[in-house]
Amino acid sequence: MPPDKTCVKHNVILEKGLAKKIYEPPSPEDEEFDSLFPFHGIYKHTQKEEENSYNLIVVSYCKKCRKEGLNFIQTKREVQVILSSLDC
Repeated sequence: MPPDKTCVKHNVILEKGLAKKIYEPPSPEDEEFDSLFPFHGIYKHTQKEEENSYNLIVVSYCKKCRKEGLNFIQTKREVQVILSSLDC
């Protein structure tokens, strides 16, 4: 039996879950997010769109990376709302 894969950042065993498929190359922002939370399992870039496929894919993810990544996204959205209300 192969050893369980672990998160390189948190040193915890990865779990299986679903992530959203994104059919475009990663943006610089995506690459930065992926480096901060390497096993977030929120989305996964794929090469091409498959006919009649769901927009979900099975991935290995780290609970801590996913939680931290979702918190990061929420905080970023809140900051954008605050900045837009300041009429800068």
